[in-house]
Amino acid sequence: MSLVKHFTYSLFFLNKYFIKQLTLVLLLSIIGVFLSSSLLAQTPATWASAGLSTLPAPGNVHQLEHSLPPPAQGVDSISVQTNVRLTGGTTYIYLYGRSSRNAYLGYQESARITATGDTTVTLQIDGVATTDMEAIIVGVYHYGAGTATVAPPITKRRTVAAKTPTPLVAGYLAEFFDLVRDKALDRDVLDWEVLQADAYALSANADSIAEIHDVLDFTLRRIDRHSYLQPPTEHRGWATGNNDEDAVDPNLKYATGRRVDKHMVYLQMPGVSSGHDKTVRAYADSLTRLIVRLDQPETSEWVLDLRSNTGGNCWAMLAGIGPLLGDGLCGYFMQRDGSDANGWWYWEGASWLGRRQIQTLDKLYTLRQPARIAVIYGPKTSSSGEVVAIAFRGLPNSRSFGQPTSGYSTGNRTLYLSDGAAVLLTVTVYGDRNKVPYGTEIVPDEIVVPVRGVDAPSEAAATWLRRGRR
Repeated sequence: MSLVKHFTYSLFFLNKYFIKQLTLVLLLSIIGVFLSSSLLAQTPATWASAGLSTLPAPGNVHQLEHSLPPPAQGVDSISVQTNVRLTGGTTYIYLYGRSSRNAYLGYQESARITATGDTTVTLQIDGVATTDMEAIIVGVYHYGAGTATVAPPITKRRTVAAKTPTPLVAGYLAEFFDLVRDKALDRDVLDWEVLQADAYALSANADSIAEIHDVLDFTLRRIDRHSYLQPPTEHRGWATGNNDEDAVDPNLKYATGRRVDKHMVYLQMPGVSSGHDKTVRAYADSLTRLIVRLDQPETSEWVLDLRSNTGGNCWAMLAGIGPLLGDGLCGYFMQRDGSDANGWWYWEGASWLGRRQIQTLDKLYTLRQPARIAVIYGPKTSSSGEVVAIAFRGLPNSRSFGQPTSGYSTGNRTLYLSDGAAVLLTVTVYGDRNKVPYGTEIVPDEIVVPVRGVDAPSEAAATWLRRGRR
């Protein structure tokens, strides 16, 4: 029997798989650390199935891609290998499936190999292909100095045999599907028989529950790209603040800000991925204290920058930024048709879900002057970051600027399996205060094209605020 310890709409988003997937939709200039983000920065060249391919390709293209068909039924195991001659730079191979529910399903990449001289290396990547994939994409990326001469891909694939797992593993799989089948957002259009059959096939050789956590995570990604699994150890770090002293998480990033002039304040608000009480309270209270410190008698203009907010705990964010929101309804968690709507609020120094108070500030604060607020977001604004973006939509004193968000504007429910693993299952979409549904990217009121060397969205936001001065 599944063990469901508690219920909460949780948007705790910074697990390793999510970070890897999110970087795929960002340009390299936005997140330089994760070079996989370059995959969307340019159109890949075709990886020839015969003969050699060279990178950079014409047009300074740094990646090759080759497409494989999905299996007609069941699950295929895929292994792709190639030889690459490098005269410099770094290279790696990657593989993923494209599906209607997840554009980068099962993304995997090899170790990155760097060469300082002329050398030949072998790259290999392994993955799986399922029937819901429209295509399986395998590619090679090269960056840095020199060139890469890439041999044709050598692909091996086989059908994963449908065998029965051990009773222990089969029981855990049954527990998982009993937990998620009736709660997933799009449960009525999902083929649960196929999902379950594939999960059983992929788990057939497992001897322990821990060995199939990756299978369950992959299954959740097939259900919805925002859903994922946290193994017990990873979830304990989230719940304890990544320490054993019950102290504030040492990895916590605080909001920062500065006065632009006597009227205007700029705030930069990162995400906070934690369920640890001291950590989320520290985040919320420090954000409000920052607002108190920067709010002066003539302050009436605020720039709220959400471009680095990849999500986390929306309740701490709503409470901390509450003085700018003001008391009232901020938005909804709901079904795609607007039914089963549950409102989220800021009210008298706390964030609320319906009538349930979630996160309370240490001290209530009210702005000195009525505020006009310019909100900036972009492709890195995700999940709970999108909650904050939506919370300001529809306010008469607010306008948004920048680029569309990442499109993870859906609510996750935290469920627990018997070994302590946490299932973050997508069960709702976000709705604004007028119940306009999202579930996809949020487009700002004013799209601002990036300009090299200039913070164009901040300039546009400040211009709008100044234009409204009396």
